Amino acid sequence: PAIIPFVLEVLEDTKYRERGYLMLGLSLMCDSLFYSERVSYMRLALKTFEAIKQGFPLYKRLIDDSEQETRLYTVIVLGWMQDDASEVVDVLLERLKIETDEEVRIEIIKRTIHLIYNGLSIYAGKGMESIRALYDFVKDCDSFDEKLIYVQELANLHFGHDKDINVFMEKTLLHAKKDNE
Repeated sequence: PAIIPFVLEVLEDTKYRERGYLMLGLSLMCDSLFYSERVSYMRLALKTFEAIKQGFPLYKRLIDDSEQETRLYTVIVLGWMQDDASEVVDVLLERLKIETDEEVRIEIIKRTIHLIYNGLSIYAGKGMESIRALYDFVKDCDSFDEKLIYVQELANLHFGHDKDINVFMEKTLLHAKKDNE
């Protein structure tokens, strides 16, 4: 965890060209921190994660970086910010409206659904509003992959509380099944 403040300081430097690489490192840490049964490792993981969370204001700026890799890995890190789930979901949904890269958009869809499920309530209030906002985006997008990721992520959560979304999910899965036959 001691290196994280230095990494965040370097990421603040807009002239530093390898910000995507540093965000990759932080995203890999976030994705692998909590997979141990050893108490000593879990303590270290919590300290590391607390240090990473200190960069939250910075990550909200990096999501608009001109480099695709920086945006992609920033989305992954933001996806772990469950303590600030409501604000992060807003940031991700705003970015989704203007993001041009399909890989980044797919990651936004995945991480937003996970944040809603783990940090909000998927069935009511802001969580349901956000699931609906994602639905409004994917139903009109040109990318079948984005539609399919949305449907798969919701299906993994056994989501089924909105008629329009349920119909969309069934149609998308049928289309995917036909494509594979």
